[in-house]
Amino acid sequence: MKDEKAKKPGFFKVMQENLGYFFLFALSLAIIFIGITFACFFAFLQPEEEVLVPNVVGKDLTEALMILQSKELYPKLLLQFTGNPDDKGMVLAQSIEEGMISKAGRRIQLTVSQGAPLTEVEDFVGQSLLDVQLHIKSIFPDADSALVVLTDPTFSDSDRPLNTIIAQEPEARTKLTGKTELKLIVSKGSTQKNVSVPDFSQMTIEDLYKTMETTELLFDFSGADTEDAVQVGTVLSQKPVAAATVPAHSVTAVQIGLPKANSDGNRIAEDGYTRVGIYKKAITNYPFLLPVVVTAVTEEGETTEIAKFNHLGGNFSFPFAQPAGTALIFTIDGQEFDRITVR
Repeated sequence: MKDEKAKKPGFFKVMQENLGYFFLFALSLAIIFIGITFACFFAFLQPEEEVLVPNVVGKDLTEALMILQSKELYPKLLLQFTGNPDDKGMVLAQSIEEGMISKAGRRIQLTVSQGAPLTEVEDFVGQSLLDVQLHIKSIFPDADSALVVLTDPTFSDSDRPLNTIIAQEPEARTKLTGKTELKLIVSKGSTQKNVSVPDFSQMTIEDLYKTMETTELLFDFSGADTEDAVQVGTVLSQKPVAAATVPAHSVTAVQIGLPKANSDGNRIAEDGYTRVGIYKKAITNYPFLLPVVVTAVTEEGETTEIAKFNHLGGNFSFPFAQPAGTALIFTIDGQEFDRITVR
């Protein structure tokens, strides 16, 4: 038994006898490992695909994202308000210009419109002037690109507190389609003024025009038939009576003498060609006084401004004594609201 054990080679002896094989095996493993390492290294060093940057400016954001995705470009969004509510969601600019070569997977910044901070006019009636001014400035800090521009306010007598907005133009909820001027009518406070009613008795229509321009009263004209030629075209009665004290801008009812209508319905003065009558029309009510101008245009084309006065709108009436064929043009705050031809 001892002789058999003595004949078996030891571990170290076996290693010595097979050292060459172990070395070749280890070398093979090392070569394989190094090969795999280099293969992975060069795989990662392989250059990314290059793409041509498309133009997405002016396109809707959804369409722009689909175009960039097809090019393997990734967007970074920058939102920005503009003065145009119609361009909401439109791409305004891109950080990499069209036609440039870029690596696939690169980020490209898109500036996208959020439209306008407002899409319609707000309701400012009842608010203070200062609050509205600050509100508009906070929404549109850049005056040059502001969608809503405040004009100088118009102050009017009112029972509302001082500097309270009592009317606005355009009205609330008007759609904004571009730069819009906002006109505000602001209360001067309850500073009621009283005036004395003039004596209109026996005034002619021409005299009434002069008084209407200077008095702080409003007028409601009516007519009454008269057979007295002297009374045609003159004041027959008034209410309130002369010298009465009334609040400024109160309505005074004035009755004018008219010639009886002939078979054609025309009211002709004694001279045979002057027509006398009362023009009446329902117009827009206004919370403040607006200037009215009445212009007469003869058949020959001669133009004359015959009356100028203030009015609040609503039931509008006006006496006239003009030759047949004369055109009367009525404007309020510079805008024509009607014209008639005297028959």
